[in-house]
Amino acid sequence: MARYSLYWTREADADLDYLGQRFGRPVRATIKRDAQRLLGDQPLPAIGQGKALDENPLGVAYRLRLGQYRVYSDVHEDVHEVEIERVGYKPGETLYLRGQPTPMRD
Repeated sequence: MARYSLYWTREADADLDYLGQRFGRPVRATIKRDAQRLLGDQPLPAIGQGKALDENPLGVAYRLRLGQYRVYSDVHEDVHEVEIERVGYKPGETLYLRGQPTPMRD
């Protein structure tokens, strides 16, 4: 099986910068490393942390759960690419994107 390339949008990079400032630089590195490890080989969820999403305010197709963090992405199977759209923090029932509560059911 071919590996998928991960591309981080400007929004996702800004989300990571915010999380790194808020929770420490290691958080940023851990999210990037774990996303690459988990999405690089199997970006479409089967069982586990990944999930296909219904229509949502972010307009993304998939969510990857990394503890209290969420990575939202779209998968382009034809070219083996994963586009990371947003990265958020979800300590409970509320998703936060750059510190702002975002209504999203996942």
